[in-house]
Amino acid sequence: MRIALLRLALLALALAAGFAPARAEFPDRPITLIVPFPAGGGTDLYARILAPFVEKRLGTSIVVMNRPGAGGMVGTQAIASAKPDGYTIGSLAFPSAFAGIVQGTARYKAEDLVPIINQAAGSFCLVVHPSSPIKTLADFLDYARRTPGGPTIGLTGIGHTGHVGALLMQGLGGYEAEYVPYNGGGPATTALIGGTFQIGVLNTLELVEAHRAGQARMIAVASDSRVPLVPDVPTFREQGMDLVFESLTGFAMPRGVPPEVAAKIVAAFEGAAQDPDYIRLARSRDILPAFVSHADYPAMLARATALLEQVWRAHPWTP
Repeated sequence: MRIALLRLALLALALAAGFAPARAEFPDRPITLIVPFPAGGGTDLYARILAPFVEKRLGTSIVVMNRPGAGGMVGTQAIASAKPDGYTIGSLAFPSAFAGIVQGTARYKAEDLVPIINQAAGSFCLVVHPSSPIKTLADFLDYARRTPGGPTIGLTGIGHTGHVGALLMQGLGGYEAEYVPYNGGGPATTALIGGTFQIGVLNTLELVEAHRAGQARMIAVASDSRVPLVPDVPTFREQGMDLVFESLTGFAMPRGVPPEVAAKIVAAFEGAAQDPDYIRLARSRDILPAFVSHADYPAMLARATALLEQVWRAHPWTP
C-alpha cells in the first residue's frame, strides 16, 4: 500500500512538472519608470526623451510615473523598495537622491539601488529675473554682502545641485542668505519667470529657453567651461570664483532583480543612450548627453557622493 501511494505521489509530481506553465520571458508587460520630480523639470524631460529608444529595444512600453516629494526622496524610495522583478525602475539624480543618505534622513541606502547607466550631466547657474539690476557675479556679491540677513534665493530643492552649489557660493562669497526650496526644477523655473523670487541658483539646462527668451538672465555657470547652449554666460571661474559642481542624471533599479532580467535592462539602456538618433534628438532639446556605462557608473557615483559628504560636513543643511 505504501509503495502504491509513493508511486502515485511521484507520478503526480512528474505530471505537475510536465504541465507547469513556462515562465513568461521578460518583459511581458509594460515597465514603470519612476521620476522623483514633477513633470516639466530636467529629470522628467531626460526620462521621457530616452524612454522610446529603450522601448524599442525591450519590445514593451515604458510608463513614466512622476513621484515628487521630499526633494526627490519619495520617488527614490519608491524605486528602492519596488518589487525586484524588473518592472519598476527609475531616474537616479545626483546629488538629490544621495543628499538624504548623507544627511541620514533617507529611508533607503545607496546599496538598495543598482545603477543602470548615467544619461546626462549638468551644472547649476546663478540666475536672476530680467528686472533685476544684477548683471555680473560681482554685482550679486556686492548686493548679497550689503543686504541685512542676505538675499532670498530660490532653489529646486534641499540637497539638490543648486542647493549644494549655493552653499559653496555662500562660503566662497562671504555673505548670508535665506533659501526657498521648490519641489523640483519645473516649479522653481516657473516661479522665477513669474517674479515670485528675483534670484535663483538653479539647473543650467532648465533655464536655457528662459534665458534665450529674455524671461530670465543667467549670471554664471558652475562648469569647467562655458555651456555651448548658452555661450554668452561666463563661468564662475571667469568671474573670479573657483567654483565647479556638476549634477548627474541616470537610472537605477532596486537591488535583487534577477541577473538575466537586469542584463536585458542594462543592454537596452546602454544601446538607447548611444543611439545616434537619440543623441541628435537630445541635443535638439538642449540636453547634453554624458553617457557612462553600467560598469563605470557605480564608481562615478561613489566618488561624487564622497565629495557631497565633504560639502555636508563643511556646510550642513537643514532637511
